[in-house]
Amino acid sequence: MPVYNAAEYLAESIESILAQTFSDFDFYIINDGSTDDSSCVIKKYERVDQRIKVIDRHNKGVSYSLNEAIALSDSTYIARMDADDISSASRFEMQIDYLENHPEVDVLGTRIIPIGDAHSEEKRKIQTRYGTEVSKESLQNDFLRENLICHPSVMMKRSFIQMMHGYRSTYKLAEDYDLWMRGIKEGFIIQNLQEELLQYRIHKDSVVKKNIKNNKLLKDLINIRLDFLRDHFISTNYSYMIWGAGTGGEVALQILQERLTNGDCLGFIDSYKQGDYLKYKVYSPAKAAKMKFDYCFIATSPGKEFAEQNLIKQGFIPQQHFFYLV
Repeated sequence: MPVYNAAEYLAESIESILAQTFSDFDFYIINDGSTDDSSCVIKKYERVDQRIKVIDRHNKGVSYSLNEAIALSDSTYIARMDADDISSASRFEMQIDYLENHPEVDVLGTRIIPIGDAHSEEKRKIQTRYGTEVSKESLQNDFLRENLICHPSVMMKRSFIQMMHGYRSTYKLAEDYDLWMRGIKEGFIIQNLQEELLQYRIHKDSVVKKNIKNNKLLKDLINIRLDFLRDHFISTNYSYMIWGAGTGGEVALQILQERLTNGDCLGFIDSYKQGDYLKYKVYSPAKAAKMKFDYCFIATSPGKEFAEQNLIKQGFIPQQHFFYLV
């Protein structure tokens, strides 16, 4: 459990772990340079429960904190937890039971119950996303569309995290998604238990939301997907279109031009806009269907399903001919 200025919720979160029906575990709490009363809360529980192991130091970030604690552990399984969430008492027991009976699974999340001061519609969307039942057959396609596993609900094999060399600090706002995509590319299996075993706190004014506004999170997600798909772009020259003449398309174009130096952008596809965008022509889906291009990058969230259906009708194959960047 990495902790940074979470004193308001920390006691309830810690207690939910200490109350687990499966009790044989070490509980690593990393106080990542908190400036509030988090340290006092942690020390209070450290004094009364010997399972708690505390790392207390200046701020180094989530990825560093997780890797530091994992390196100290010798357990078969590693469970994640955030300092403002609440675990069901049976969470560990149910996850361990599932992993023991399904040895092919490497990472196991759970369904969640959203709590916090965020709007009800946002809570509903997140609950639906993290409630998706992930299948081995569609793992790559599903996770390329969006992250379907709630990070603080996860229990994973220690062997998995070791083989992936831990979390990377390259993508500070999506270190979990980066780990999942690297794991999926190597053939590891991710699943979600269909029981709601974590109360997941969603803040109205979270750091993640602030970074959504300045596109930092969007850039991380696009780059992670391009990392996964980079083997598709080794040909000498190729052409591509970007579906979505908006913010997603703008960020996608910038990153694609930086990373795909042998690619040629022919323009944008958009159902509602026309004319030019960022000095490129915007084509309707009907006009774009008559054009020849090697790849299409879907860079719009609201029209993602329509874009996918349209491209499939044209004979395009997911990953081979079109990809989701947003």
